Amino acid sequence: MVGKTKIDIFRNMSKSELKEAMHEYVIAHRIYERLYAINLLAEGYSYDMVAHKMNKSYQTIHRWAKICESEGIDGLKPNYTGGRPEKISKSDLHKVDIMIKENDEITIQEVHDFILKEFNVDYSMKQIWEILTQKLNYKCKNTKVIPKNKELIINT
Repeated sequence: MVGKTKIDIFRNMSKSELKEAMHEYVIAHRIYERLYAINLLAEGYSYDMVAHKMNKSYQTIHRWAKICESEGIDGLKPNYTGGRPEKISKSDLHKVDIMIKENDEITIQEVHDFILKEFNVDYSMKQIWEILTQKLNYKCKNTKVIPKNKELIINT
């Protein structure tokens, strides 16, 4: 990262909402790409020509065409979302969020212990920090979790 932006990007959305939106558009792009290839084939381009034009392999274009032939447009929708499945669900993350809000001062270690006890998932401390900051939008200072509605108070 170069530095802070001059606008508050996350005023009306969270990082997780941004990532979810990006994920949705990636899937839409993949569908469009496959439809574009089928359209080129329908216009008379060969598999080789379409593969070269789209920087894909012959096998990929041929597979898309076979899928479209047998399943139609719905078959071109990707069925793999990518990435490893989450160890805890969104509803479990919501429970973690509630637990943090109910405690005035809580440490990252206490969040770790709660997740281990409640959901039997043993995340590393780095993973706990990432969940807190990226998925739940908390700030962390040293070992403390800073609640969303409280400002960081630095003792002088």
